[in-house]
Amino acid sequence: MTLIIGYNFRITIEDQMYYDLVEGTTDILTIPFTKDSIFKGDFLTLSPISNPNKHADFEIIGHVTSVKDKNGTPIKKTMRVKQIVDDSNEDVSSAQNHMKYLKAVDKRIDRKFQKLGDQIRSNLMTIEEKQRLLDVTNAFLYNLQCRRDMLNFMDDKEAFEKFKVELDNEDQLRSTIKEHQTRINQYDSLIRDLEIENDTLEKKMDDLEELKRYISNEIQLCEDEING
Repeated sequence: MTLIIGYNFRITIEDQMYYDLVEGTTDILTIPFTKDSIFKGDFLTLSPISNPNKHADFEIIGHVTSVKDKNGTPIKKTMRVKQIVDDSNEDVSSAQNHMKYLKAVDKRIDRKFQKLGDQIRSNLMTIEEKQRLLDVTNAFLYNLQCRRDMLNFMDDKEAFEKFKVELDNEDQLRSTIKEHQTRINQYDSLIRDLEIENDTLEKKMDDLEELKRYISNEIQLCEDEING
């Protein structure tokens, strides 16, 4: 299995499976397991083993499922697919058909790009809010630690007799400090996870931009051929 670029895969499959899919006998594609990430909405170019130059384009319309053996090892993937065809005009050139396919991919890229951007912005808003809560919690923790340390310098009775101040209960302070430390660790972990996720999402957006440039160039080549 070869990843051409972005979300467009080219796969060579058994002849019978290829022709069953093209003729509509089945819409279930089964391939050996691969670590490549394939999802519903992605596009596939399928070729039969006996004639790799022959091909047909498909869109995945069902979720991709990994099938495991009895030991739990993934051995294959299955998915529902639909062939991308243009039967509105039998005289339409292959360049026009391919351009229609490319434009469909381009629209899919735009939607994925928008979705990734929305998720990044949502993560940034969450990071900003959790950072604010982290700063506030750190301030409270500092105050609590100071109040705990004050207990080392004066006991309850002396503090009340001389300054009319009631000191905190040490056990309760210790418990509250622990709760704040736990909360701080949770905020730190969440912020770190969201920052890592955003790095991954931004890399995907970079890949999409590269793919979009590739698709735009291919569309231009098709237009040149059609108008040529």
